[in-house]
Amino acid sequence: MRFRSRFDRERAEWNGGTLHISHYERAHETLRIVVSKPEVVDIWVLALKGVTRLEINGPLAWDHCHLDIDEREWSLTLYDAAVGFSVDAESVLFNVTKKAPRP
Repeated sequence: MRFRSRFDRERAEWNGGTLHISHYERAHETLRIVVSKPEVVDIWVLALKGVTRLEINGPLAWDHCHLDIDEREWSLTLYDAAVGFSVDAESVLFNVTKKAPRP
């Protein structure tokens, strides 16, 4: 699987954190998700491209996230079943980065 092994390593560290939908742009079919933890200086940023379906049956941010991923040959589904969140996309890029400084 294209993303599974790296995703599982990152997910193990970040699940349980606070997730928020940072940016969604329908015209460009992109979605950016940020996961943070109060005890960690960095944040986990997931950028989804080729978003074809976005389903949110709850808030745009939640604590104790538990993300998982289902991959198919040409697409994937990123989801958190506990809160009713799922998104279908062509690809996901994820990276750990520094939090933006507060003004």
